Amino acid sequence: MSGALPDSLPVMERILSRHVTRDFQERPIPEETLLQLIRAACAAPWGGGAHVGRYVVVTANLNLRKIRAVSPGMTGKPSAVIALCLDTGEAEELGLGSGQKTALYLALGAAMQNILLAAQDFGLGGCPIGSFHRGALRILLGLPESLEPVLMVAVGFPTPVDRPKPEPPEPDLSRFTHWERFS
Repeated sequence: MSGALPDSLPVMERILSRHVTRDFQERPIPEETLLQLIRAACAAPWGGGAHVGRYVVVTANLNLRKIRAVSPGMTGKPSAVIALCLDTGEAEELGLGSGQKTALYLALGAAMQNILLAAQDFGLGGCPIGSFHRGALRILLGLPESLEPVLMVAVGFPTPVDRPKPEPPEPDLSRFTHWERFS
């Protein structure tokens, strides 16, 4: 198996160059840009095409402060937060019961990654957030019982850094990869 890569891999370049942004400029994100991030989220694969993800975009400073207060995983002051929610009511209507919840969580994870990668195209940085009080977020966002908040993504224009971040070391793929059987 050859380790050579094709000359042009824009997707791989984007994946390998992406990093988490926690320090943001105080600069609003155009609504059209935020809608494009949701479009990217909606392009994530959902089993059987049953897209039961719902996205709540928060941009008002007061609401962002309230979310930060119940989210220890949210550092910095992003211009927007996108809450990724699972519509459990619709999932049940479609016959996707609790036994398939793992697949639905995986789909939301793919939606989150799409948001983070698309954000780069608009000069934005992002940070996934999994540490937040779900009950408090439900109240702050006015979510009905059928919507389960699963993840959030903080998004904004990154604060310029004085010095470039060091490149992470190339991972030792042999440490993480096993062929045919675990060894």
